[in-house]
Amino acid sequence: MNTQTQHRNNLITSLMLAISAPTDELAMEGAAAAEVFAKYFSKAELESAKSEALVRLETNHYPLRSRSAAL
Repeated sequence: MNTQTQHRNNLITSLMLAISAPTDELAMEGAAAAEVFAKYFSKAELESAKSEALVRLETNHYPLRSRSAAL
């Protein structure tokens, strides 16, 4: 996996946390992390990542969590 793909996955995961965190503190952490990764992307790429995060949340699709759970 290349660095850009890793940054995109991290951005999406951070956005998902910011949106669905059970506490305001965790939501703020997710938002802060998303801001760190956002600097690597254009506006269009950010919109795509936001859409992807929403789709994953709506469909309960968490590929990174299932992958790490298998480790």
